Amino acid sequence: MISSLRCLIVLALFLFPPLVLTRVIHSPRMKRSLFSLLVSLWMGVQLFTLSVMFSTYKPLVIGGVLFIIALISGYPTLHFLYPYLLAQVERKNKR
Repeated sequence: MISSLRCLIVLALFLFPPLVLTRVIHSPRMKRSLFSLLVSLWMGVQLFTLSVMFSTYKPLVIGGVLFIIALISGYPTLHFLYPYLLAQVERKNKR
């Protein structure tokens, strides 16, 4: 894969979530568990994509393991952090 294309993909992977998640968190249908699931899935996709792009030894296996670890560790963490994140986004929007 071309290195400039890799650079664009990495930038998109890490710049896209802050722009979208601040709008998604204010959606009336967004519940705590759905938000946690979506963000932990996105973290898994990020880790899987990065490992497939840059790993040379068994990239799919390493990416799959990282995806599962992101789901297992990200969901409970984000479930507990949801009220804090919501308050922080609301405080930022009041300015």
